[in-house]
Amino acid sequence: DAMELSMEKLKENILIALGREVVRDEKTEVLHFYKWWAQHSFGEHIARIDNLHHCRIFEEFLKEKNKTNLSFEQVDYNFYIEFRIYLEKVKGYKPNTVATHLRDLKTVMGEARIRNLHTSDAYKVIKCKFANVDTIYLSVDEINALYKHKLEGVEEMVRDLFVLGCHTAMRFQDYSTLSIAHIDNNRITIKTKKTGETVIIPAHPRVIEILNKWEGKAPKISHGHLNKTIKEICKDMGIEKVLITCAKG
Repeated sequence: DAMELSMEKLKENILIALGREVVRDEKTEVLHFYKWWAQHSFGEHIARIDNLHHCRIFEEFLKEKNKTNLSFEQVDYNFYIEFRIYLEKVKGYKPNTVATHLRDLKTVMGEARIRNLHTSDAYKVIKCKFANVDTIYLSVDEINALYKHKLEGVEEMVRDLFVLGCHTAMRFQDYSTLSIAHIDNNRITIKTKKTGETVIIPAHPRVIEILNKWEGKAPKISHGHLNKTIKEICKDMGIEKVLITCAKG
């Protein structure tokens, strides 16, 4: 293997010397930074499974278009339209799913600009238009209050499972099957049921606390019962919102 790598490197250097290949600086490539962004939490950004999934779809698109070395400056109006059409027509995504993919790309571009990896403003043309839906999610303060609220029996199990979902941003079919065995070195490693992808995300301390509380496994509650009961619990707490938990699948 070492010999193969050395030969590959030698070939690359020869091509560069002959002027047939340009030396690449990964810091100027969108995909390289996108992958880093999707796997690391910093500031207000929390690395989530959806970020990793969006990054993989973006990489699929770049490979199909032979643009894996895409530079930040190349993310302009034409690229935006091409990517949006890919999401809508090739992948067949609904408007809000398309918007989340575009939002992540725009966020990545903005973060890279803040870090002085590029000076282009062309990416700002990206539009992340979400359709209006009657869904309002809990704030961090409300999640904290919900977790501290004294409950017993099934209501306590429902609340803990819901909070588990909030802190992992997984689909119900994934976070409802979580166990302490999925966690190592404060990271969750799990193969998602919908896409079959293995993802690694940071484990919030509360996730570990909840799993340990229920003998190392997520509380066993059906998706329908979770949705119905969590709404009732929040209403009793004075949180008058329309609640829809993380997607079932």
